[in-house]
Amino acid sequence: MKPNKSVVYCNNCERRKILFETEKKAENFMKFNNDEIESKSGYSPQRSYYCVFCMGWHITSIKENIGLSKKEKIIEEFNQQKDLKKVVHQDIRTEKINELENKIKEMEDFQKEKFFSDNINNINDEIKILLNNDNIDEQKLKVLRFNLDILCVVRKKTGFKPPNKQEKKREQEIEEWRLWCEKNGY
Repeated sequence: MKPNKSVVYCNNCERRKILFETEKKAENFMKFNNDEIESKSGYSPQRSYYCVFCMGWHITSIKENIGLSKKEKIIEEFNQQKDLKKVVHQDIRTEKINELENKIKEMEDFQKEKFFSDNINNINDEIKILLNNDNIDEQKLKVLRFNLDILCVVRKKTGFKPPNKQEKKREQEIEEWRLWCEKNGY
């Protein structure tokens, strides 16, 4: 007998389907109900499959697995493009870190201190200004966050440490801003 309360509308196949919590429950349902279903409809479920849209198991009378649905293919292509963007972003990040490290190598310690302090303070101030505006320029915020991240990574890699407590407090504020921006997708 078909269960009534576990019938849902599946956006993937665009019709109502029975939703099972586990594969075992779907298999058991087929095992005990195939004859009755076939006598009423002329066909019977042949296999169960996991539906990524309903986040559960359905049953189907199609005997063989025909691969991904159109919507699943679109999602897979989107995820592949997203992964490619991550790789490109990582390559750009590595390139920028290397450029900055090479620039820093040529500086004296007092120049490094001023360089990091000035650049990080400027970025931090720009982020504060952007966040206080009603219309946040998300692209600019992402660029600022990216630049702040590069500066922080290079500073840590070169072993540069702020000389006094005031700078350390400022460093902590900057790290908090960077984490906030990252958390909020900027």
